[in-house]
Amino acid sequence: MRKSTLLVGLVLFVASQLGTRAAEFSAQQKQRLAKGHRHEKAGWTYLHLEGEARERGFQHGYLMAKGIAAAIRVTAADQN
Repeated sequence: MRKSTLLVGLVLFVASQLGTRAAEFSAQQKQRLAKGHRHEKAGWTYLHLEGEARERGFQHGYLMAKGIAAAIRVTAADQN
């Protein structure tokens, strides 16, 4: 039960962050995002990440946010 509650909370947090637009980011965050991009081909998602570890992590989280939220939803549903 506790794990389910934590997972639901995490899903809600991630979902709330999906509404954040690039226009709402700081200049530093916009600079970090400019170095990465995403495209899909034949059912696969490809990411190009560039920069220091912190920059790559930020790019990955932003570019994969919807997929991460979907994976969390599926995992939460499987545990119920």
